[in-house]
Amino acid sequence: GDDGAPHIPHEGGPFSVVEVSSGDQSQGFLELWVVDGVLHSVTYMPFEDDHHSLPTSESFDLTFTG
Repeated sequence: GDDGAPHIPHEGGPFSVVEVSSGDQSQGFLELWVVDGVLHSVTYMPFEDDHHSLPTSESFDLTFTG
Protein backbone atom coordinates (compact mmCIF):
# COMPACT_ATOMS: atom_id res chain seq x y z
CA GLY A 1 0.00 0.00 0.00
CA ASP A 2 0.87 3.66 -0.12
CA ASP A 3 2.83 4.68 2.98
CA GLY A 4 2.42 8.42 2.24
CA ALA A 5 6.17 9.00 1.75
CA PRO A 6 7.15 10.78 -1.48
CA HIS A 7 8.79 8.46 -4.00
CA ILE A 8 12.17 9.39 -5.51
CA PRO A 9 12.37 9.60 -9.30
CA HIS A 10 15.07 7.46 -10.90
CA GLU A 11 15.70 5.82 -14.25
CA GLY A 12 15.83 2.18 -13.18
CA GLY A 13 18.52 0.56 -11.12
CA PRO A 14 19.01 1.36 -7.46
CA PHE A 15 20.63 4.81 -7.79
CA SER A 16 19.44 8.34 -8.51
CA VAL A 17 21.74 11.33 -8.93
CA VAL A 18 20.97 14.87 -7.74
CA GLU A 19 23.06 17.87 -8.79
CA VAL A 20 23.77 20.33 -5.96
CA SER A 21 24.11 23.94 -7.10
CA SER A 22 24.04 27.49 -5.84
CA GLY A 23 22.80 29.86 -8.52
CA ASP A 24 24.61 28.79 -11.68
CA GLN A 25 27.58 27.28 -9.76
CA SER A 26 27.56 23.48 -9.41
CA GLN A 27 28.74 22.34 -5.96
CA GLY A 28 28.70 18.56 -6.42
CA PHE A 29 26.35 15.59 -6.53
CA LEU A 30 24.23 13.52 -4.19
CA GLU A 31 24.02 9.83 -5.00
CA LEU A 32 20.79 8.38 -3.62
CA TRP A 33 20.38 4.64 -3.12
CA VAL A 34 16.70 4.02 -3.81
CA VAL A 35 14.88 0.81 -2.87
CA ASP A 36 11.32 0.50 -4.25
CA GLY A 37 11.17 4.28 -4.74
CA VAL A 38 12.14 5.03 -1.12
CA LEU A 39 15.49 6.45 0.03
CA HIS A 40 17.86 3.92 1.61
CA SER A 41 21.09 5.98 1.86
CA VAL A 42 22.85 9.12 0.55
CA THR A 43 26.44 9.79 -0.53
CA TYR A 44 27.53 13.42 -1.02
CA MET A 45 30.30 14.02 -3.56
CA PRO A 46 31.24 17.72 -3.39
CA PHE A 47 33.65 19.29 -5.88
CA GLU A 48 35.39 21.10 -3.00
CA ASP A 49 36.77 19.48 0.16
CA ASP A 50 33.59 20.11 2.19
CA HIS A 51 32.35 16.71 3.39
CA HIS A 52 31.17 18.09 6.73
CA SER A 53 27.55 18.87 5.95
CA LEU A 54 24.87 17.43 3.71
CA PRO A 55 23.32 20.07 1.42
CA THR A 56 19.61 20.82 1.84
CA SER A 57 17.03 22.37 -0.46
CA GLU A 58 16.91 25.35 1.95
CA SER A 59 20.52 26.29 1.12
CA PHE A 60 21.06 24.87 -2.39
CA ASP A 61 19.20 24.03 -5.58
CA LEU A 62 18.80 20.24 -5.87
CA THR A 63 18.09 18.89 -9.37
CA PHE A 64 17.48 15.24 -10.21
CA THR A 65 19.71 14.31 -13.16
CA GLY A 66 19.20 10.55 -13.41
